[in-house]
Amino acid sequence: MSGWSLHGELSPLDLQRESQRCGLMGLPPELLVMVLARVGLRDLANLRQVCRRLRDMVDGAVGGKLWATVSLQGLAVDSTHLLLIEKAAGFGNKEAIIKLAMAFLYNQGVPKGAGAGTLDSWNGIRAAHLLLKLDSSYPSSRPFSWFLIRPPWSSSVSNKVCAYHKMVERCLDRRTPGLEAEGERESKGDGEANSGLFYSLGQTVNFLEADGKDAETGQTAMDWFERGASHRCPFSALEVWRRSMKPQLAVKEVPAVRSLRKIIAMSNHTSTLEAKMELCMTYAGGYTGSVGREEAFAFIRDQMMASRPSLSQSMFRVQRDITNAMRYPLDAMGIFLNKQSFMYKALAPCIIPHINSYGLMEALDSVTG
Repeated sequence: MSGWSLHGELSPLDLQRESQRCGLMGLPPELLVMVLARVGLRDLANLRQVCRRLRDMVDGAVGGKLWATVSLQGLAVDSTHLLLIEKAAGFGNKEAIIKLAMAFLYNQGVPKGAGAGTLDSWNGIRAAHLLLKLDSSYPSSRPFSWFLIRPPWSSSVSNKVCAYHKMVERCLDRRTPGLEAEGERESKGDGEANSGLFYSLGQTVNFLEADGKDAETGQTAMDWFERGASHRCPFSALEVWRRSMKPQLAVKEVPAVRSLRKIIAMSNHTSTLEAKMELCMTYAGGYTGSVGREEAFAFIRDQMMASRPSLSQSMFRVQRDITNAMRYPLDAMGIFLNKQSFMYKALAPCIIPHINSYGLMEALDSVTG
């Protein structure tokens, strides 16, 4: 009868043990991790203070993955949450890195720091460190730090300008003390720099060139893209192909197609899709290089049939304007409407049976006459 009161009820100690056995702490470790993976940053920090087991789990080997994937939804960078967001960013949390970079670029929710308004702005250097981390931590994704520092820039020296110059210094093998203070090892040359950084700098300079402004560093957008391509950055390589090889398809068909196929071979998933769509459009234009027409037919069919269907209506809930991402399917449809085109002959056998079932073939016939 140990543990029972005189009235046949559980003692307070046993009640506590029973609640632990049936509650959150009674879950097996693997299920507890799944629960923790679904809470927000603030809740994760609070749970860490509940008991030793949760603290050890959040701070231990499993915790690194939790901090790297925890959601920051609804949290702004301010004095209350700054340390938490910095901790998540230290574990490579993409959302935390972006929020911190934006905060330092615009002096929002963080101390202004020394050197404001100069190329040695402390917040600009911190932003550059975060942007370098952003591009290097996700090599399979398209580098997009350029989107955060892109012009137009204010007439005065902003943190965005400072971050841009520090990133250039990193690529040009110049000493960047601020980045070293943040834990970045000193650059030993282009081979040591993250290849995606060249793509980001090329896109940034591309904005400057479009506005007729000088990049102030002596490097053109094409220079950066070529450097990135030499370091096997597929996004840079594709940009170089578009600028140098694509305009000469009519006169350099074979080397242009061969070059594009090499980019596909070196690409990761994200860039492979874009490069494959370029190759489909190139084949559809009649430029097959040394590849036989049947092989080109098969390549286009395989790419189109491999794409997953989606609810196109849901896209327009958030996006109503035509973007560059929509250009390929729209161009493809325009070519497909021409029944004499290469693409129509390649895709008709696999597409017409499907669209016939929806009664759309009559609509296409009415458009093409």
